[in-house]
Amino acid sequence: MVPTSGGWIAPTHIIPGADIAIETVNNDSSLLPNHRLYVSLVNSGCTTQASLTVMANLWQNKEQPIRSFVGPACSVGCEPGGILAAAWNVPMISWGCASPSLSDKKKFATFTRTSGPYSAVGKLIQLLVKYYGWTKVVLLTSLESAWQVTALAIKQGAPSNITFEQYNFQTGVGLSNDKRVPLRHKAELSIQARSKYTH
Repeated sequence: MVPTSGGWIAPTHIIPGADIAIETVNNDSSLLPNHRLYVSLVNSGCTTQASLTVMANLWQNKEQPIRSFVGPACSVGCEPGGILAAAWNVPMISWGCASPSLSDKKKFATFTRTSGPYSAVGKLIQLLVKYYGWTKVVLLTSLESAWQVTALAIKQGAPSNITFEQYNFQTGVGLSNDKRVPLRHKAELSIQARSKYTH
C-alpha cells in the first residue's frame, strides 16, 4: 500500500525498490524455499478512508489471499489499519507510519515498522540545539496529530534556557499561532519568524 495521492505522496523510488526486492527474493531459492512472493500495488491515499477501503478490498479477494500488508505509509492509515490487521491476525509492516501510539503491542499486535516513532525525534532535535548553542527555536508544525506529538517531544525535556515558538499550519491553508492564515502568507510568516530569531 503506497500513497500515490492524498496528503503525502510516496517518493517515486519506493515502487521500483519494492519490485527489485521481490524479484531478488523470488529468484533466490535459499531465501524462501518453496514460496513465491506476489504483490498487489494499491494506492492507500494517506487518508484513513482510503487505507481502510484498500485493506478491506484486499482482504476480501479470496483468489489472492493476503498473507501480509506492507504499508500504508501514513499513521492515519496505520492506526485503524493496524487494529484491523491484528483482528485478522495478519502482519502489517509499514515503512513510514511513525505515530507513537503504534508502539502499543497490545493494541497493534501484528504491526511492525521500519522507522521509529516521531516522539524519538525530540531527543535528536534537543541534541542539535545543544550542540549549536541555540536558545531560541521556531517550530513550523502541521496540525496533524503525529506532528503535534513531535513538536511536544521536542519541547518536553529541553533545557529551560531554550525558548520555543511554534507556528501550526494545516496542509493547504498556511501557518498560524491560533488561527488559520491563507497559504500566501506562509512564506511571509516563515521569514518573520526567522528574522525574529536571528537578532
